[in-house]
Amino acid sequence: SLPASPPQTATRMGGKGREKTQGEKDYGLCKRTDFHALRKIWHCSVGCGLSYCHGFILTRSEGIMLFAFLFSLCLVLEILRRQSGGLNELMIKTLGPIMRAHEVNRLAGTFYYAFGLFFVTMVYPKRVACLAIIYLSVVDPLASVVGVLLPKTFRNGQGKSYLGGVVGGSACVAVGLYYLNYIFEETVQFEVLLTVAIIGGASAAISELMVPSPPSGTFPFNTDDNFIIPFQTSIVLYGLFYYFDLLSIDCPRFV
Repeated sequence: SLPASPPQTATRMGGKGREKTQGEKDYGLCKRTDFHALRKIWHCSVGCGLSYCHGFILTRSEGIMLFAFLFSLCLVLEILRRQSGGLNELMIKTLGPIMRAHEVNRLAGTFYYAFGLFFVTMVYPKRVACLAIIYLSVVDPLASVVGVLLPKTFRNGQGKSYLGGVVGGSACVAVGLYYLNYIFEETVQFEVLLTVAIIGGASAAISELMVPSPPSGTFPFNTDDNFIIPFQTSIVLYGLFYYFDLLSIDCPRFV
């Protein structure tokens, strides 16, 4: 016999295939399993652009003030939109192209993104902070692209694609090696830079793989990979820079 019809409160599909319960407004936002190209482009371009500004346009104190302002702005907007349905709808309509469905009634990834960038720029020197921001800008969108386009690839218990982590981490190694060679102007042995790039890229990939998707309710994994990735990679990078005495070498390209 045919199964009974689900009750009216059962989960339904709304918008672009996202799940929606009765009474929840459908904003047509993308969900995690959608390709969401604009969000990935925004994620990568904004991160790389801010890293460049912090390293080569602004002084360290100016960079910290910029990221403090961006984080404070995101924090205030998140608090206000939770108190005002009208403001929430306005933000969803304005930022809808880069928002996901689950962010309608939860903290947006942009908040954690700004928090992560503010943290690394405040705590670490430019050479470490800029690379940690670049890693976040590269590994997360690339890993997501692989995970979405190849949904049948082997995944870990957190729902993350191992192949996505490898691709994202490999890209971080390549970009990191270029960055290190650029800021040190070939004054450091290539083997040292390659070692830092490989370990740093691996730390970015591991950070990406270890955060559940969607985030769990257990700290620190209930935060977001937009914070966890720069938080953990900056610790690893600082240790590597300290071990290889890269903190004392002058970087004349930085402001």
